[in-house]
Amino acid sequence: MTEREVYAGLTEIVRELFGDDTIVTERDYNGNDVDGWDSFNHLNIIAAAEMKFGVKFRTKKSRN
Repeated sequence: MTEREVYAGLTEIVRELFGDDTIVTERDYNGNDVDGWDSFNHLNIIAAAEMKFGVKFRTKKSRN
């Protein structure tokens, strides 16, 4: 998957979550760029990204 494809997927997620089709995510994009972005919506974005891209983000390193 290319960087462009990742950002396109993130754009879809954020647009849907915030109901704003004008949003375009890019490298320097952050929560300050969207009205209503809070910690709860941040977690929603993470969960949606995990499902969309088939990955699992971890909060700490596991010992395997």
